[in-house]
Amino acid sequence: MLTLLGKEVKNGYGLYLGDSYYGTLDSHDRLDRAMTNLLAKYTSGEEKETAKFDKQISYINGTYLADSFVDESDIIRQFTSYKKNPTYYTIKQGEYIDDVLKNTGLTSDELTKLNPDFDMSTDFIAGNRLKTSMEEPFMTVMVTREEHYIETFDYETRYEDDPTMYVGNNQPRVEGELGECSVVANVSYINGNEVNRRVLSRTVTKEPVTKVIAVGTKPRTNTTAPGTTIEAGKMLWPVGGYDGGTLEEPVWWKGGYSGHRGVDITTAIGTPIYAAENGVVVSSVWAGNGDDRGNYVVIQGDSGLTTYYYHNSELWVSSGQRVTAGDMIASSGMTGRAYGPHCHFGVSVGNTYLNPTDYLPYHKQTASYAAKVAAHGG
Repeated sequence: MLTLLGKEVKNGYGLYLGDSYYGTLDSHDRLDRAMTNLLAKYTSGEEKETAKFDKQISYINGTYLADSFVDESDIIRQFTSYKKNPTYYTIKQGEYIDDVLKNTGLTSDELTKLNPDFDMSTDFIAGNRLKTSMEEPFMTVMVTREEHYIETFDYETRYEDDPTMYVGNNQPRVEGELGECSVVANVSYINGNEVNRRVLSRTVTKEPVTKVIAVGTKPRTNTTAPGTTIEAGKMLWPVGGYDGGTLEEPVWWKGGYSGHRGVDITTAIGTPIYAAENGVVVSSVWAGNGDDRGNYVVIQGDSGLTTYYYHNSELWVSSGQRVTAGDMIASSGMTGRAYGPHCHFGVSVGNTYLNPTDYLPYHKQTASYAAKVAAHGG
């Protein structure tokens, strides 16, 4: 070992991070490998990708004072450590998400970004922890890469007049579909967090499908069902009144009694019964108690489906009459084989009976109804 002005000196590598000197190393092979591995943690291996530290690591080979030498392992530990550790918030009993946001000073978007794998609907439980700040590595890593991904964009909505529906009714006829485009972008990250995105190109790969909504223009009458949005592929709810009645008994294969080929909707006697879809009345029969169906109406729908309305107290249509969804065709009752005032509503295609609730909007039901259906597969 040499001496210089009474000081011991030896050959080594002066270590610099930017302009700052961190000591002298005998060798920097292990440090280089550690820094390469640190960069690899933030890279994806894509062809068009660059990764670097915000401050350059450099070495100057020369003669240095012996007491300036530092252990390479200590430098590796320092350079791969954190200046600042992440902070966490422990959810307390009785707290809601708004309480956490207030106590941490974070916005909902900030909290979500800090906790991408945390499901607020299932994981928000007392005792669980939420990250409230990111760790700050000693070495800041900057990555830029060219990314290719698919992006969706919205469809247009077009409204079309339909004289076969009453004013106030509307129904989607064509469901809209999002368009898709292929995007190429340069994306920049600092310590794994995106800080900038510059789109280089967008190429449409799938055109959107315009949503088409039919809007009724047929003048309403005093007895027409209230205006509503009819779901695509669904019928109008057939029972009027202040609440539309309650589903009481399902079809037989969903837990209803043997041979029951429709659903029973309980409602008060005299409640308006409406045509569920456009069509032609093929039967309007005043059978009273001489037929299990009581006074009933059958409509052959324009869709190809047949609908059935049993146990009425009054009938307001005649066979051969054309009806529009929402026309009042009867008043509910308990004629025929009926345990109480209700509308038996059925749907068939040809001679095959279907589950009416597959063609109706969701409606309230009794606990008994729900239990029977659940026991038979929902």
